[in-house]
Amino acid sequence: MKISKANVLRLLLSVALLLALLAMAVLPALAHGAATLTVSPTQAEPGARIILQGDGFEPGEVFTIRLEGLSDPVVLGEVSVDEGAEGFSAGFTLPADLLAGPYQVTATSQEGESLSAELSVVAAAVAPEASEVRQPSAEPMELDRSRPALQTGLIVAALLASAALGVVLIRRKA
Repeated sequence: MKISKANVLRLLLSVALLLALLAMAVLPALAHGAATLTVSPTQAEPGARIILQGDGFEPGEVFTIRLEGLSDPVVLGEVSVDEGAEGFSAGFTLPADLLAGPYQVTATSQEGESLSAELSVVAAAVAPEASEVRQPSAEPMELDRSRPALQTGLIVAALLASAALGVVLIRRKA
């Protein structure tokens, strides 16, 4: 079977188009660098104040801050990135009735993107008669694995364009 220059050119064009579509989906995420979220201190007692530091965000973004772990998720508040800044620093007070254990402090944007940082809540010094033993919940924890609509749309468009190009190339060859 002999391969013509036209077929090679079509194949190269198809690969270039597919790479361009994939780059459109990936490059916007890389343009801003990796966003980070840190909590300080990383160990705290219930009722203590923590500082949340976020870097690598766009000015004007608004985030809902949640504490997720052994108990039901708790909304600690909202924070926004100031104009001309690429991050935020905000203080939050932990609820006084938190159980000791591992937690995730999660910052979720209005677009649904989220980052989290680990926080360990340690037991406060209390009198033995005042402590209460709680059993872990059997409720499953829900994970948010949603993608931004733009990213999903670009992936679907890339797949459809690839399939259409493949059909065209197969029909021309036949």
